[in-house]
Amino acid sequence: MLDGAGGETAPAAGQVGRDSRSRHLHRDPRRAILRSATRPLEVIELFAVRRCPLSVSEIAVALGMPQSSSSVLLQAMCGAGFIVRDRRTRKYLPGVRSVLFGGCMHDEARDNGSLVRALERLGEEVQAEVRLGVRNGICVQLVHVSSRASPKTTGGLKPGMKLPIAHDALGRMLLIEESERDLRAILRHANASGGPMERLDPDALAVDLRRHRRDGFAVCRHGADGRDAVLAISLPSQFGAAAAIGFALPASRLTAERPRLLGLLRDFAERDWCGGTLDAAGASPD
Repeated sequence: MLDGAGGETAPAAGQVGRDSRSRHLHRDPRRAILRSATRPLEVIELFAVRRCPLSVSEIAVALGMPQSSSSVLLQAMCGAGFIVRDRRTRKYLPGVRSVLFGGCMHDEARDNGSLVRALERLGEEVQAEVRLGVRNGICVQLVHVSSRASPKTTGGLKPGMKLPIAHDALGRMLLIEESERDLRAILRHANASGGPMERLDPDALAVDLRRHRRDGFAVCRHGADGRDAVLAISLPSQFGAAAAIGFALPASRLTAERPRLLGLLRDFAERDWCGGTLDAAGASPD
């Protein structure tokens, strides 16, 4: 490093160590790939140990990372739905997707009353696809898609995928508590981001959402012929984010089975979602 007079200066404190690590990572690209892959898991593990919301600086110090790198990593994990950021405290906490991931791994070793098991039992009882989603910007992000016991497939849907929030029954249930002003802002952004076929009229959507709020559920039909449908209800906020759950099934089943299906979804919300199967890592609902 050269100073202003052209002479060589000594490296700054800590620079030698960082340069050495950087050269080592360049010599062994596998080490760099491994570090990139393990960093998100280390963040999730940190929440499991600390069991409370954490700030960027707290995570950076705990993991020995520069704060700028930690910020980039946390933003990416938020976008993927593994963690959420509390806008009031500016701290991060694990998202439902992280809990489901951890519960799935735990269930392989021990059969317990976890949320993952509860979702699987729900799908088996109804013989339908079960979807669990949270809001992510102008989309609903799926954090669970289960159809193991259903004769239908998931149609390519999988955890992490995002769907236009106003076109999906889960998404609409996530919008019912939004103010008129916020709803119009969300829809304006969604309409600008989507194609002509995806644009919705704000007034028509507001009418639909008032009906969903009154009924306590939403139904959206899908497919060119409308033969498939999703029936959804909202869930209380957990991990700093509201959620919704629903069944994807042939629309023909809704007429005769709607009361039973809604009863099962509401039982799940009261017994499994609010009844303690979520291990909240020290977080409390909004």
